[in-house]
Amino acid sequence: MLIVSLAMSPSAIDLLQQRDRRLRDKLRRELGSDVLAALSDASVVEVMLNADGELWVERLGSGVALLGGTMSRSQAENLLGTVAALAETEVNEERPLLEVELPFDGSRFHGVVPPVSSGPLFAIRKRAVRVHTLDDYVVEGILAPAVRDALRAALGRRANIVICGGTGSGKTTLANALLREAVERVRRRSGRTRTDSGIYVNSGPDGPQRARCRAAWVRSKRRICARGPTSRAGAS
Repeated sequence: MLIVSLAMSPSAIDLLQQRDRRLRDKLRRELGSDVLAALSDASVVEVMLNADGELWVERLGSGVALLGGTMSRSQAENLLGTVAALAETEVNEERPLLEVELPFDGSRFHGVVPPVSSGPLFAIRKRAVRVHTLDDYVVEGILAPAVRDALRAALGRRANIVICGGTGSGKTTLANALLREAVERVRRRSGRTRTDSGIYVNSGPDGPQRARCRAAWVRSKRRICARGPTSRAGAS
């Protein structure tokens, strides 16, 4: 994660960007070809390292199996340190848990080091390729139409919904489908549309005007931040 302040000089920003690129390259080397290949495989859901150095992979439709490679303790320790550095944090005996997102694809990275575990280990959970809808569940025969309608009614009542199940059972996928349904419901009720800049504005005659005003306000705020606060020295 690269954090850049608008008040920083171009040379300082360039140094930060160079450091970020070096750490990303280092991260790819430490992940190794086996893990990188698994992360680029569309069928892979999760890649895991056990404390004994064995690499495991979970694939859609086939469950968990050995990836076929290993990772040394020193490589795993260096890897966790690099991931922590990219996230502007650290992982050590005093802070043995690491939960961040990988910078190059947004996968969830969970790492653990001793004394919580007997050795360094991690799990990389890839981001969903696409967000399913409740209608998709019905088409694929996973949900009955009546269950879909009941879930939609619960969302309409803003009721609490508990999603539970074993590892890899699809809890996050269902949660994303429900969240998508909730967002679409809010958008339909408010009549909002999404602009190219990602800002939701009210549709109607004044919608485009509001979007332009919002964009102008953002540009104005950026100019103020870039100039910095106005000095009051010598003011009477």
